[in-house]
Amino acid sequence: MTATAALHTNGTTDFPPDTAPASKPPAEPGYRIIRRNGSVTPFDATKIAVALTKAFLAVEGSVAAGSRRVHDVVEDLTAQVFAALTRRADA
Repeated sequence: MTATAALHTNGTTDFPPDTAPASKPPAEPGYRIIRRNGSVTPFDATKIAVALTKAFLAVEGSVAAGSRRVHDVVEDLTAQVFAALTRRADA
């Protein structure tokens, strides 16, 4: 059974009782995002990675775009954010 959660702008999620998933990898569907305009879209961890990459580029310049270090840090931070979201949803 796949549970659908709504991730609110304050970071909280809603699950139907007793259906919260134990853990989901970023590529697995099921989480839904409520956008500021009220629309609901599927969770996409790549959007977190894109935002983190843009932040690195803004601070370190465009040279960082090809940096293996930046890609590794972005990948690690994206995984940490996703783990925090799913841990919070399980609570």
